[in-house]
Amino acid sequence: MEVELLLTNGRLATPEGEVQGSVAVDEGRIVALIRQGDGAPDARRTVDLAGALVLPGVIDTHTHARDPSVDRREDFGTATAAAAAGGITTILEMPISSPAVSDAEIWRRRLSLVGPKAHVDFGLYGGAGADNLDTIEGLAAAGAIAFKTFRTPRPAGREQEFVGLVATDAAEHLAALRVVARTGLVSVVHAEDSQLLGARELELGRDGVQ
Repeated sequence: MEVELLLTNGRLATPEGEVQGSVAVDEGRIVALIRQGDGAPDARRTVDLAGALVLPGVIDTHTHARDPSVDRREDFGTATAAAAAGGITTILEMPISSPAVSDAEIWRRRLSLVGPKAHVDFGLYGGAGADNLDTIEGLAAAGAIAFKTFRTPRPAGREQEFVGLVATDAAEHLAALRVVARTGLVSVVHAEDSQLLGARELELGRDGVQ
């Protein structure tokens, strides 16, 4: 058998621990991990890794591209290209956008926008807030991989980016959690409490949460 690419002399990170050996790649896919000393296939191209550590592709579970509304930072193309260069093969993007990813239609539009730009695998979160309880299950059905909730008010000047993402008190949050639970997906929470933050701001002489 001849493969497209053979990466030799690597330290392979496997479920059983580190193994000295080679990685055979064909048609863009890993087809074999070969321990040092075992027979390796012929290859059209061979690269000596010189003892470098070879890891499985990394999954980044918390990313923000935010194009097209804030593409001065980066867009989905540059974000995923940078991910690939750093060994990250899957990114999961948070739902802060304009509009925020708060219902199935917006989720599908975002998928259509970012999909053609992607250089790595990706998933898109949906929002779960007090003002979109009736669209959470639809987001799950559309393909959202998890849900994000913020426990503080929408930031001034960025209100549209946080529609369907905010539950400022415990009762609102519980209502969102109950709906998310019906989907079987994970609920992710931005770890702060609006009332506690506001009280501490006032103690420090600030006029509430900014």
